[in-house]
Amino acid sequence: MYRVKGESGPGHRKRFLVEVRVKLEAGEPGKPLARGTGRTKKHAEQDAAHRALDRLDKLAAAKAGRPGGNAGIEEDETAE
Repeated sequence: MYRVKGESGPGHRKRFLVEVRVKLEAGEPGKPLARGTGRTKKHAEQDAAHRALDRLDKLAAAKAGRPGGNAGIEEDETAE
């Protein structure tokens, strides 16, 4: 699930901040997984999705014991 967290800039150069969330159970708002930015909501959602996949890949690598698998897991991987 995606949620727009903010918008900035003038109308002709708008920037969107979007958060992707994982719903664990029906009726819950979901747990934030990653944030992304973009000039359109769609691009911000795609950026957030890429960041979420990267984070999930790192989590899977850490669980599998692959080298470098725990890099960045503890940190909030949000867009600047």
